[in-house]
Amino acid sequence: MKRTRGGTFTIIVLLASALLLTIGGAFVDASRNLINLGGLRERHEQAKEAIAGAAVWARAAVAAGTMGGDSRLELSRCEVLVSLKPEGHDIAMEASVKTSDGTVKGRALLSTRGDKWVVARFELDEPR
Repeated sequence: MKRTRGGTFTIIVLLASALLLTIGGAFVDASRNLINLGGLRERHEQAKEAIAGAAVWARAAVAAGTMGGDSRLELSRCEVLVSLKPEGHDIAMEASVKTSDGTVKGRALLSTRGDKWVVARFELDEPR
């Protein structure tokens, strides 16, 4: 009779250990997914900031005399493709940054106010 209780106890301990390992594995997987999601959000925010920076760069480039063409800005965290096109008296800028979940695009319209170039309009298109 003692032998049966010892065997039953061993089986219960093994099942409880397996259950705890399964629960622990689920928590590890959930935290890993949460970390990956946080990283994706951070990269997406960096892409949006890079496009805003590209609009400022485009304003400075147009003020220096560049009225059209394609450029590539290589930043520390991403690469921005910038295109400048004349539209009447204004210059249209289109910029894009590729991320792991799509492409973030932005547009700006550069206009003159007096003797200075300004960003008259800025639009940001985000992947859904």
